[in-house]
Amino acid sequence: MGDSGGDIVTVDGERGVAVDLERIRPLLSCTICGKWLNDAHTIMECLHSFCYACLRSEFGYEDSDSESEGSSSAPRESMGDPDAKCPICHIRLGADPIKNAVRPDRALQSLSTRMMRRIQSDHGQGSRNESPAGQNSSSCSTPQSGRPDEDAQLIDIILTASPGTGQLPNKFIRTNALMTVGQLRKFLSMRLGNSPDDYDVTCGGELLGTEYTLVFVQKTRWHAPGPIQFAYSCSRSP
Repeated sequence: MGDSGGDIVTVDGERGVAVDLERIRPLLSCTICGKWLNDAHTIMECLHSFCYACLRSEFGYEDSDSESEGSSSAPRESMGDPDAKCPICHIRLGADPIKNAVRPDRALQSLSTRMMRRIQSDHGQGSRNESPAGQNSSSCSTPQSGRPDEDAQLIDIILTASPGTGQLPNKFIRTNALMTVGQLRKFLSMRLGNSPDDYDVTCGGELLGTEYTLVFVQKTRWHAPGPIQFAYSCSRSP
């Protein structure tokens, strides 16, 4: 990693894990504001992540003065761009995307926060590697979206291709438990080509409905320990 010329930062002192800062920074930064992720949220359709406040601004949400203190900060259905798209891949997200298409990503935020703290510890304030202005460890450690912690539950799945179907580079995925089978089909479409409608997803040989969430499948269809094992097939070649 040293050949890239970037700073090397030790993330885990006990195990001596070192990462190239210039390579890891884009993975933990928001492409909208260019800063370290702050209250990271992930678009479930495409798995791209951004700061929560940046997404609200990007999607045209406006804070309401009528919201009383202590009320949920989740936007009303009438708010936001009805034709919102992912800022990176431009996939259409539909109406009220903050409510319907975005979920908190606590695991990614935790990693971003740890990296910021480590850089501050190694380089101190004032270096070019310190966290961006206005962001600190306290602002990242507390969710700002007002969503319950249940929304942030992660789940492990394994996606295995049926014979004659394209293989994913990595069939092991850790994602939000509220992801639906329909969104899983869109994910396969983005990675492998073809339309989401061309893909079928099964668990234990049973064809799954697009409205099923992963946690629902886990509770009703998968009773073995470890990651849920899904199989997918495609009706046409990419």
